Amino acid sequence: MPFLPLLHRLLNRESLPAADARAAMSAILAGEATTPQICAFLAALRVKGETADEILGLAQAMRESAVHIHHGITDRVVLDTCGTGGDNRGTCNVSTIVAIVVAACGVPVAKHGNRSMSSLCGSADLLEALGVKLLTDPAAIARSIREIGFGFLFAPVLHPAMKNAMPARAELKTKTAMNLLGPLTNPAGATAQLAGAPSLQAAELMAVTLAALGLEHGYVVHGFDGLDEVTTTAPTHLLSITKGAIDHIEVAPEDFGVPRATIEQLKGGEITTNRDIALAVLNGAPGAYRDIVLVNASVALKAAGVAQAFHEGMEMAGAAVDSGAALRKLRQVAEFSQGA
Repeated sequence: MPFLPLLHRLLNRESLPAADARAAMSAILAGEATTPQICAFLAALRVKGETADEILGLAQAMRESAVHIHHGITDRVVLDTCGTGGDNRGTCNVSTIVAIVVAACGVPVAKHGNRSMSSLCGSADLLEALGVKLLTDPAAIARSIREIGFGFLFAPVLHPAMKNAMPARAELKTKTAMNLLGPLTNPAGATAQLAGAPSLQAAELMAVTLAALGLEHGYVVHGFDGLDEVTTTAPTHLLSITKGAIDHIEVAPEDFGVPRATIEQLKGGEITTNRDIALAVLNGAPGAYRDIVLVNASVALKAAGVAQAFHEGMEMAGAAVDSGAALRKLRQVAEFSQGA
């Protein structure tokens, strides 16, 4: 379907069914739309308000165009902890540290991520600072997931067609529907997820989309304080997805047995600062950084089905850190990447 008629419908404030949104996104990814047209498309979606069907269609097209990672794991879940980012709170890289801890608990992790877009340090930046080489060969990434239990899916490498949308996104300099797509488009077909969202409205759109895409189990989370994590400063909205069904849950730090923190206690910084925070957590240092990592790891472990309750996940994650297993997992990931 030609792109312009779809754009004109959006400009008339008409919502698109998933199939038409998919066709529009496919045209963008194929380079069939100009930068001004893509800007108009994203702006029209934003002004009208994106629907779950539209987000679903965009995600389907992006999944189709991705370079897929065939890890061959079928007897266990494969987990992703990718969030949207962009909450502008300047915290440390919680989801990336969580991914290492969860992998140390025996859950295969396919961590989708990128360099920093709105903060000083993205997941790719942190992993590089921790000695992990960003793999570009799909076969090597698949081996890392299968043999080491952790693989980093560097978005620019595995979603090359997204380059056609980048000039428009840079021109607009504002959040658009595309900011939601990272957690919805894991190239390794993650079957369990912990996905952070920048708002409750976005969390609801993402949860409905992941359910429609067939996610077996996962949580989309948004903190009352604005964090796209399970926060430890306030309660958190959890949207629980289980085979198409979505339940709304509210949890507080006390439910995990940790004290409330302040945003200041969770602040990150530039790459070296966030590297030092990650290493401190993985070396067992107590405090607010450890607490928020263990809380999110416990939710991820429950999503993966290896913990039956959050308190059990807290115990598993804490043991992985305190035994040195999490730090060993990081070193194993780094060594594999350097030799791949």
